[in-house]
Amino acid sequence: MPITMPGLASNMHTDEMIKKLVEVERQPIVRLEKEKKLLNLQEKIWQSFKGELKHFDMILKKLYSFSRVFKDKTIDGDVKDYLSAMVSPKAENSEHTINIKQLAKAHKIITDSININDNIPKSEFTIKIGERSKHFKFNGGSIKRFARFLKSNASDLIKVDFIRIDSEHYKMSIASKFTGKKNSIDIIPDSDSDRELFNKLGLVKIEAENSSYSDNFTERKAGISYSDIGYNDSSSLYIQPKSDLIYNLPAPVKNKKNIEIEFYYLVKKHINKNTEDSEINNELKSAITKNIGSVTIKDVTIKSAEEILNTVSEEKKKKSSSITNETVKPMEVLFYSSDGKFETVQLSAVSNWTAVKKKIDSLEDIKYIKFKNINNQTELYADNLKIISKSGELAYKNEITKPQDAKVVIDDVPIERANNTDLKDIIDGVTLNLKRKTPDTLTFKIVPDKEKIKKKVKEFVEQYNNIIDFINIAGKTSSSTKPGENDKKKKERGALSNDMALMNIKSKLRSTVMSRFDTSLGDDLSILAQVGITTGAWGSSWENIRQGFLQFDESKFDLALDKWGEKTGEIFGYDSNKDKIIDTGVAYKLSVDIKPFIQLHGVIDGKINLAKTLAKSKEKIIASKEDRLEEYRNKLKDKFTRMEEALNKLNGKSQALQNQLNSLGSGNNKEK
Repeated sequence: MPITMPGLASNMHTDEMIKKLVEVERQPIVRLEKEKKLLNLQEKIWQSFKGELKHFDMILKKLYSFSRVFKDKTIDGDVKDYLSAMVSPKAENSEHTINIKQLAKAHKIITDSININDNIPKSEFTIKIGERSKHFKFNGGSIKRFARFLKSNASDLIKVDFIRIDSEHYKMSIASKFTGKKNSIDIIPDSDSDRELFNKLGLVKIEAENSSYSDNFTERKAGISYSDIGYNDSSSLYIQPKSDLIYNLPAPVKNKKNIEIEFYYLVKKHINKNTEDSEINNELKSAITKNIGSVTIKDVTIKSAEEILNTVSEEKKKKSSSITNETVKPMEVLFYSSDGKFETVQLSAVSNWTAVKKKIDSLEDIKYIKFKNINNQTELYADNLKIISKSGELAYKNEITKPQDAKVVIDDVPIERANNTDLKDIIDGVTLNLKRKTPDTLTFKIVPDKEKIKKKVKEFVEQYNNIIDFINIAGKTSSSTKPGENDKKKKERGALSNDMALMNIKSKLRSTVMSRFDTSLGDDLSILAQVGITTGAWGSSWENIRQGFLQFDESKFDLALDKWGEKTGEIFGYDSNKDKIIDTGVAYKLSVDIKPFIQLHGVIDGKINLAKTLAKSKEKIIASKEDRLEEYRNKLKDKFTRMEEALNKLNGKSQALQNQLNSLGSGNNKEK
C-alpha cells in the first residue's frame, strides 16, 4: 500500500478541511448534547427541590401536629446553676420552690498503704451494692494484680483506682458505681481467713459505736415520785392524778441514726380509802338489817350478813378499780432534745403493764422526759425505761465518702432520692437533674419554651424563603426585545424556566401564607401577620414584595406568645370541628399543598422520570448520529486520499515530461 502524506501533492491541509466539514455535520449532535445536559440538570434540580420540600414538610408537621412545638415547656428562674430539667408538653404551667440540701453521693473506700512487693493470698468474697451482688475468687498475687482483677471482673459494680504513695507503697480506692444510701459497698469475705486478708488491706467493716441509757428505777432520785408497784415487783415512776413528772437523763443520748425508746406503763384508778371504807360499812349495815342469818330451805341458802358483806366489799373494790378508755383522757409522754424540740407518745388506759416502743429520728438527742397525767381520777406508773441509739450500719476503716441520698425540699415537702439525675417522680411531666446544693430556697416556674418555639418558627420562615428562592432561580424566565440579545438572555434563564408545575406550586404557597384561617380566638388570630410573619413590612418596595419572601418580627411574635400562650400555634394548625384531627391552619394547608409534589409517584417523581427518559432517548440518538458521523469522516478521508494519489500520479508524469523536454533542449545546444 502506498504511503500518502495528506496535502503534499495538492498543497492543501486536507485534515483540517475534513475536521471542519465534520464539525459542520456535527452541529445536530451538539444541540442534542446540550439538550441532554439540560435534562440531566433538570433531573438533579427536581431531586434537590423534592428534598427541600420534604424538609419543609417535616418542619410544618412539627408546627401543626397535636404534639406541636407550641406545647414545649421549660423552667424559668435563677436555678440553672443548681439543676437542669426536661419538661414534657404534659407539664402544667406552674410555680415551685426548691431547696437542694444535699446531693446523692456514691460510697467510696480506700485500702491502707500496701507495699508493692507484698503478696495477697487467695481469697473468696462477695461484693454487694444495694440489691446487686457478685461472688469472686482471687487466686492471689500482688496488690496491682488484685486491682486489675477487680477492674476486669467487678466493673459493673465498682470503680477501682490505683494510687501511688511513694516508690514502694500504693493504695487502692473502690467506689460504688451507684449513688444513694442503699447502694453502699458491702464486701463479704467467705471465711475468717478471707476476713483476715481484708483486714490487712483495711477494707473490712467495723461495728459502729452505740450509745444507750436504761433505768428500772431501783435507785431512787430526790425530787422524783416513786411507787412500790413495779413491772419487776421492785419500783416504778409514779405520776399522780392531774400532774406532770419531769425525768432528766444524766447526759443527753445522741441520735446517730434513730433512737429507740422502750418503757412499760400501767394506769390505775385513784381511790380515796376513807370514802371506800364508809361505803362498805353502809353496805354492811344494809345487809344486816335485811338478813338475820344463814338459812337453807329445800336446797335454797339465804346468806348470812357476813357473807353478804364480803361479797359487797369485793364487788365494790372491782368496780372502784376498773377504768376504761371512755372515761380516761389521753395521757402523754414527751421526749425533749437539747434544742427544745420534742416528740410525743400518746398513752391509752390499760389495767396491765403494757410495753411501748417507738423510733425517733427527728431529734438530735434526748435530754429529758416529761410524763403528763391529765386525768384527776387515774394514777400513771412507768418502769423499765430504755433509750438506745444505733447507727444502724457498719463503718469501714478507711472511708473517703459515705453513701448518701439526695435531700430536696420542693414546695415545702422534704424528698429523698438515691440519684441526682433522671428524677421523674417529683413534679408531673418534669425530669429533674440536680447539680449542686442551693444556698437557700429558690423559686422557678414551668413556662412555655419561647426560645424553642421561636427557633422552630424561624426554621419555618427560612425554609419557606429557601423554597421561594429556589423556584425564582430555577424557574427564571427571560424576554428578548433587541437584536443580538437572544443568546445572552437564554443564558439568564433558569433550568426549569416556564415549567408550569413549578409556577403552580409557587402560586399555591404564596396564596396560603396570605390566607385567613379559623382559630379559637376568631378574628384576633386568623392571619400570619398577627404573629409577626408578613411578606414585607409596611412601606416595603414592590420589588421586594414581588419576590414572595416572608419576614419575621420576633418582638411581635413574643407579644403574641405572652398574650395567647399555646393558642398562638392555632394559626399553624387547628381542629376546627373538634374531631381531634387537625384540619386547618397555615402549616397544615402548606403541607396539603406540597403533598402531591413530594409523594411517591407524585408530580416531582414524574418530572424526574421524564427527564431521565428523555435524556436516555437523546443519548441513543447522539450515539446513532456519532456512528454516522464517523462513517462520514472515513468517507471524506477516503476521497481526499484518492485525490492525493491521482495528483501524485499527474505530478509524476508532469515531471517526466519536463525532464524529457529539458534533455532535448540540452542536445540542441551541443550541435551548435
